[in-house]
Amino acid sequence: MKRILLVDLGERELKKRQELRARLQVLETIDKTAESSGGLNSKQLDELARIRKQLGSDVVIDPFYRLVAATHQQKDWSELRRDNAFVHEYGLLGSQRMLGNLLDPLEKNEREIASICGLLQIDGYTDASRPDFVQKISSAQGEYRRHRALFDAVYAQLSQRYEVSLKSQIDAGLVDPAIVGCVEPGGDPQSRAEVLDHAMAKRAAINAAQGAATRAAEAERAAQAAKESAQALARTVKEKQAELDALQGGSSRGNKEVTAAKRALTLATKAADAAAEQAKTAAVLAREALATAKEAKAEASDAAVAASIRASLAAFEPGPSETICALSGRNVAAVVRRLANEKVSANDAWLASRIQNAYDMDTGVVAGAPPSSMEIVLPDLDESTDVEIVRENLHAVQAIYFSWMLEEMHLPQVVERIVELFRAGLLPLGRGKAGDYLFNYYKRAVDRITEGERRDLYMRVFGAPGGDPNGNQPNREFNDLWLRFVSAVSSFARQLTVDRLLRSNIPVAVSQEQVRKAGRDLAANLSLHGYGIAYFAATELQSMIREYLEKLNDPELRTAFGARDIWQVIDQVNANYLGGPRNTHRYRTQAHAGAVIIRWLANHHQRLGGRFGEVISLAALTNPQLRGSDRPTVEPNDWDLVQACEQWLAVGGVQDDHVEQFAQPVESPVITSKPIEMPAFAREALESLTGGIGGSLNGALPPL
Repeated sequence: MKRILLVDLGERELKKRQELRARLQVLETIDKTAESSGGLNSKQLDELARIRKQLGSDVVIDPFYRLVAATHQQKDWSELRRDNAFVHEYGLLGSQRMLGNLLDPLEKNEREIASICGLLQIDGYTDASRPDFVQKISSAQGEYRRHRALFDAVYAQLSQRYEVSLKSQIDAGLVDPAIVGCVEPGGDPQSRAEVLDHAMAKRAAINAAQGAATRAAEAERAAQAAKESAQALARTVKEKQAELDALQGGSSRGNKEVTAAKRALTLATKAADAAAEQAKTAAVLAREALATAKEAKAEASDAAVAASIRASLAAFEPGPSETICALSGRNVAAVVRRLANEKVSANDAWLASRIQNAYDMDTGVVAGAPPSSMEIVLPDLDESTDVEIVRENLHAVQAIYFSWMLEEMHLPQVVERIVELFRAGLLPLGRGKAGDYLFNYYKRAVDRITEGERRDLYMRVFGAPGGDPNGNQPNREFNDLWLRFVSAVSSFARQLTVDRLLRSNIPVAVSQEQVRKAGRDLAANLSLHGYGIAYFAATELQSMIREYLEKLNDPELRTAFGARDIWQVIDQVNANYLGGPRNTHRYRTQAHAGAVIIRWLANHHQRLGGRFGEVISLAALTNPQLRGSDRPTVEPNDWDLVQACEQWLAVGGVQDDHVEQFAQPVESPVITSKPIEMPAFAREALESLTGGIGGSLNGALPPL
């Protein structure tokens, strides 16, 4: 019997591991560039450790399967993993991870879990974070048990029918390459991959050959040195022998000199003998080292490396050349559902042919079937779409937006002015931390992002005025998309209260889909403009803001301005030196509210890209116990989003009729998933038609 590979589960696991590997690469890059990026925070360090642990194991990562298995068994997933019960590895369930002739067909509970997963995939319920997901599992389980006999018959017929090589499934992108060797020897998938990586094995063999050649050269030098030492001592013996012969031949010499000469000859002879023995030993070691180097050089050849990999593969189960039976729980569920709809029972005399015909219909392999017998099943365009909303880009945009609001408050300009006053001797500051900071700030002026560079960044990401229009492509759509999403969320929440619903001028209620559409448009727009330097600039801006707020809150500096808190310092500097006070309360509120909104988009972008389920949980808005997150700018919930939208609109002075107007849907703008360079002539033509960015910024955003 051959192993049964559930390719639908294997493909889902492959995608989840690819997502984690991409995230791992991002975190490792931040960690490696800690000097410029600021490194990882404690949460990111925990995330990095968790991802490495998950990728260092063959156990299924896919939360969809985990929750289905845990719900089916009425146990926590950690308990199932500990007992290694109903845990699949790359699409191989427990009964299919046995060695040799111990393989058995899928056992009863494994078939049921695989079928439930298949039914849920057909219906599009694959988001394990949905509040009604467990209910959908129970519904699918009920359908399976109603047609259990049909499911058993389909598994019995199809399980061993479609034999393919494991390598073909890996090459087709249906299963993770780490499946090779997951049964035997098991262990860390990365370690197995390194063994099977020809390039890595080649490099290891070359390094071994180079090391062996170095050791051979050292042994040769040692042998040569030992030989020269032995020759020198041999010459010394001859000299001592000549001296002794001369003493013994002369009559004027005494017995003492002869005795001393004999002793010196004896010592020299012993040393020469020892040196000669060492020279022989060194010569043997040199020859052995040279032979080892030659063997290592031969092993570094492509043929030898390939042979070594083949030898390792022979001990791996499953191996890439192993023949397995490919089966999809999703296809099985589709076949059973088709048969059930056609009122076919498990006792049908023609059941085998009906199963095969239904399978061929669903997989599109019917040979010569008339058009009337083929079902029209269009492809899922969202399933194969490239990632359009990049979470890391939104994280960068969050920090840039926060910095933009503080820029409108003149926070960096306030610090610059204070440094100028300090340099001119107009601040009553003595020796202390405040003076040290201001002096160091003055010295490091060339290392910081300038105001012009920040304005250019705000223009490119948000379409804000103040940047260089000749060197930047402003984000002209942000203003409208931002107001539409904030207004849609606010209107959706307001209609949940009767009195506000009755006072609404537009009776048409805002639906979840309108919120989803507005959120997706905004998130995709911000993600697009979050590429390039945005993430790296965001880390610099984050450090700069933290530094400013910490130093402006220094008691000595506050005392110098007679201020109780940091905001009074900012107000006084703005009023006395920067042309008048700014509305610090407004910008503080919008900085915090905007950060919450953008972080919510980043954390919940999967809701925006899906087609099912709630975008904003009604329970989170109506249940007081679910309200408010401890860290709304990091882990905002739906209640935090609604409050942030309401606060942003309130301090911005946006009237209710404008909110209702912007809450209504419009056609989505053209947004690419990645930046595309616009030709110069097209950009000039567009600017000539729009007159720059002034026409799109109509006063709705905070700075205007």
